Amino acid sequence: MVAGDTGLVDERNEVQRPRSRLKLLASLLLALFAGLVLVGACLSLVVSSTPRHTLEVPTGELSAGAPRFYAQPSFGADANGRTYGVWVLVPDRGATRAFASRAAGSDCSVSWRAEVAAGEVTGVFQDACDNSSYDADGRLLAGPALRGLDRFDVEVTASRVVVDLENAHAGTCRPDPAPGVPCSPEPTATAR
Repeated sequence: MVAGDTGLVDERNEVQRPRSRLKLLASLLLALFAGLVLVGACLSLVVSSTPRHTLEVPTGELSAGAPRFYAQPSFGADANGRTYGVWVLVPDRGATRAFASRAAGSDCSVSWRAEVAAGEVTGVFQDACDNSSYDADGRLLAGPALRGLDRFDVEVTASRVVVDLENAHAGTCRPDPAPGVPCSPEPTATAR
């Protein structure tokens, strides 16, 4: 091959054309697209392998009719320093329930008070700040709270109660709900 003024010339005196810029650009775009697909696949794999945020409670830790509290430091704490968490309740009858310990409105923790009566109900969750009372189904019985206790989905197996901490439902509506306050209709069984 001999270099000439008009391009490369081989022994047969034929001019070789430079590579097509369009082909080069298409190759680069294809490589970029393949790289993006590979990055997307890796991200999808990482996201799908991230475990759900759950609370797993051995069924042996729970007694019928006696709610048990499980602190969740990632939920924060109220103004009095009480860590928020989850109340898990296996009722005498009906589905296992799990409630957030943070009361809507006051942002204070609720505690189980087996000896306290509210109306015809003895044994209530009670707000430490405004004395609102809630029954074992999380419904507001008395007090200024905006709604009932927020609840989580629950799955019960032979050996564990699994509370899905990523799937919370607003508490039941007050009989006289305030405009704009999110709340839920009467709950149905949330155990799967």
